[in-house]
Amino acid sequence: MSTLGEKKTDRRVLRTKRNIRNAFLRLLAQKEMDKITIKEIAAEADVDRKTVYNYYTSVQGILEELENELVQNFEKALSKMNFGSMEKGMMAFHTLTELIEENLEVYGLLMKLDGHSRLMSKIKIYLKEKARDNIRVCVSARSADDARNIAQGKRAIKCTIFSFGGSLYQRMSYYTNKNAE
Repeated sequence: MSTLGEKKTDRRVLRTKRNIRNAFLRLLAQKEMDKITIKEIAAEADVDRKTVYNYYTSVQGILEELENELVQNFEKALSKMNFGSMEKGMMAFHTLTELIEENLEVYGLLMKLDGHSRLMSKIKIYLKEKARDNIRVCVSARSADDARNIAQGKRAIKCTIFSFGGSLYQRMSYYTNKNAE
């Protein structure tokens, strides 16, 4: 339910935008992003080219919205978490891992976009901001030991997520390689 002042988006608009993004992802699985056109996306989404332009100015705009949506999912999942200990930091890591696994194919496709996707940089920025906020709260309300624990928990999450160690990285690589074939 929307609150006063918020404008509720029409379900048809949401469905059309979702179809356009999904069409983009299907094409991305088949070819390089530089070779994808708005005309192809429109045909794949079964909408008019003008409809795509009503919502997006370019192929890069579709990618940008996809990335922002994924980052918002991270923000929602982590917004209520307090990183006051290493255990809570690991709980956050497990939450992030679950989010990535839910959209593993999408992440795999976006990870193959070398210079085009800024998804990982956006996630890093968010995690750094979250860590700073938690450290500020901790320093003002708690001891320096608590602040150090928060920083260590964030460091562990960052190292684990951004090195993509183990099976998560292998599965993302699988989808990237599978879609490149």
